[in-house]
Amino acid sequence: MKKRHQHFIPRTYLKHFKNSPDSEHVNTFNKIDHKFIDNIGLNDICVEKDFYTLKNLDGEDKLALEEFFDKEIESKYSKVFNLLVNQRPSKITLEQKIDILKTTLSMYFRTPKILNQFLLKIDKLIEDLTNNNDINEIEFKGIIIKLSGKKKDEIKKEIREHLRIDYLSIQLNIFEEFVKYKLYDGITVIENTSEFDFYTGDNPVNFLNRFGNTDQIFDINNSIYIPLNPKFCLLIAAPKLPKSGYEIFYQKDNQMLIHVVNSCTFDNSERWIIGQGEDFKVALLKNIELNSTYDLEHPMLKSLEIKTILLANLLQAIEKGGLTNKNDNLLLALNNIKNWDEHKNHHDLVELLETMRVEDGLHI
Repeated sequence: MKKRHQHFIPRTYLKHFKNSPDSEHVNTFNKIDHKFIDNIGLNDICVEKDFYTLKNLDGEDKLALEEFFDKEIESKYSKVFNLLVNQRPSKITLEQKIDILKTTLSMYFRTPKILNQFLLKIDKLIEDLTNNNDINEIEFKGIIIKLSGKKKDEIKKEIREHLRIDYLSIQLNIFEEFVKYKLYDGITVIENTSEFDFYTGDNPVNFLNRFGNTDQIFDINNSIYIPLNPKFCLLIAAPKLPKSGYEIFYQKDNQMLIHVVNSCTFDNSERWIIGQGEDFKVALLKNIELNSTYDLEHPMLKSLEIKTILLANLLQAIEKGGLTNKNDNLLLALNNIKNWDEHKNHHDLVELLETMRVEDGLHI
């Protein structure tokens, strides 16, 4: 029988942030206590007792959900990681695309963060009800729960269990629909060329659009960033260029993108930020420093603003006139990128220009 000590972020994912190849530990930052804690064992992070256990069922059926994630998701992650980071194919099969989406996106739907936020509101409601001496019982989802003779914690526990099972069922259904929704999105693996590592957390799937972090997951404008290890990050986004849904793109990027992804990871986490060795602490402290000193005129922000405008103009030119040397607006947009004095500091822009010059035959 499966253990009741269950990971909601898979151990197969977390191990890529280990302190060393021979270690079974990671370094962490506790957002609640604002403390660094070194060398937490992989078996002791991002776990909850009986999180997937379906207590309304009998026998082995209680652990059917844990078995599903183990067989269909976690057992495939190492293969997916190796494909993305080590093998680096330019094209993949439909089966590989589904495995990539399922193993990575599932971590958003498995996190207890949303459930815990909702349960806090339920706890407040129970406090109010139990303080009312005129109420002896409540009906919750068709079930009568007696209040008399019970402590508040007993009542909360009873209601929380019903909510948890419903939450897991709903999240699993949404997850299956979301994978289908993202099936034709583009996939890019980003290599970190900055001096600061990627780190991860207990809610590592970051949804980001032009307005910042978002919880509106079914939005075509979203980009999804998922740290894979300290040096690589996965980007899933609706394709802006006319490319196949079964291609994988690779790019290198510098400090600005790494800072954005790390900021999202920090903001989205509920409690734990997780990273590798002393480099993790350096990256996190640098991220906190940058966020605390940002203003609209900060050079990094101004650079990001210019880069965003240049890329937006490029995409608009492609959409209107296509990838051809007869498209004057496209050639102008490309040369504006080339002539920007900071473009050589952005590996992704350098690679983009070279790809469009060599593969697409554009006059840059």
